[in-house]
Amino acid sequence: MTDGPGTSGGRPVLPEAAGHRSGTFTQPHVVVPFSSAAAPRVPIGRRISVPQLPGRSSTTQGRRGRLSPAGRRRALQAVAAVMVLALTAVGWQAIRGPSGADPRELVQRLFDRLAARDISDWATGTLCAKNPICGPGALSSGYEPPQQVTIDAVTDQADGKDRSATVDVSYNVAGQRVHDQVTAEYSPGRLFGGYWLLRKRPFTTLTIPGPSPTRVTVAAVKLLPAELTGPLTIKVPPGRYTISRAETPLIAATETATVAAPGQSATVALPTDVLAAVHDDVVTLIDSRIDDCAAQHDFRPEAGTARPRVHTCPFAHDTRYTITDNPTWTVQQYPQLQVIAGTDGSISVTTTAPGRVVIRYRWTEHLVEPRTWTDVEATEPIVVTGRITGTAGALAWQPG
Repeated sequence: MTDGPGTSGGRPVLPEAAGHRSGTFTQPHVVVPFSSAAAPRVPIGRRISVPQLPGRSSTTQGRRGRLSPAGRRRALQAVAAVMVLALTAVGWQAIRGPSGADPRELVQRLFDRLAARDISDWATGTLCAKNPICGPGALSSGYEPPQQVTIDAVTDQADGKDRSATVDVSYNVAGQRVHDQVTAEYSPGRLFGGYWLLRKRPFTTLTIPGPSPTRVTVAAVKLLPAELTGPLTIKVPPGRYTISRAETPLIAATETATVAAPGQSATVALPTDVLAAVHDDVVTLIDSRIDDCAAQHDFRPEAGTARPRVHTCPFAHDTRYTITDNPTWTVQQYPQLQVIAGTDGSISVTTTAPGRVVIRYRWTEHLVEPRTWTDVEATEPIVVTGRITGTAGALAWQPG
């Protein structure tokens, strides 16, 4: 038997090298043993791809896809440099950017804490210098915080290196709608990012009257008389404040409410009303003194235990006669009095309608008996002035 086409001694024979181009055959053949009964159909004259055997890539492709060690090193260095630049840019933006709350959040937190009667976000060195309202628990009672707080707008401003923001805020104080502004400023760090802080906080100037004979309470702060030797002016956050003064043995307790709205100044008025029982005691004390004075047989009577006895009686009579007998006094009407409490805890007494007292005596021009006497009757006013001191039930009158 002779060898057929594509065989040599019964073995497959590969085509000529000229017919092989980059893994494809121009005239495809199927290589099968000669003894094979059937062969797969392959279209004649059509290119087909022949899978490339592992490790058998062409020399040209190998040279194009492979980098030398130096080239790989330079490529890695370039990629690393790009990544460093990208991370540096992102990190610098993060470092230089603000940390913490922004102006809107700071203002909202300020009013949230006031609503909780916490003054910590409002208190600063400037506002709290010698200010008792900045103490712990100062707003725990007697204070009504702003209601229905709304942040209306935030305006960011930059002037060279300085950066600030104005926050427009509105809220209700005792039913009154208030429009206010809070200023925040940006504080940059030397290396790392900066932060926002509140620079201008809303406040009202409140003046407490003084001196006071007893304790005065502003919200929950108790001010002793030693702290109120004169009027006390303090700064307070917005809200409604209750101010009260305790009762003394002579003066009734009093209480008032004051609305503190930004841009306003409020002066607290604490009326000093004498206790009703003390008023009655004062009238009884003065009337009793008048009776004691009227019992004296003297043109200028003196009474009481005070020493020296000078002007201790609210009436007197000047006579132009040299020789007289002992005068007698008769009270016709007691004066009507006004009792006013003073800021030092004492009580002042004045006369709104004078009383009347009648004096009767005789005079003569004869030195020896028998003498002729002439009767005299005169009416004098009773005018009371001075101060009442002491405690209830143990009052003392110091005539003016």
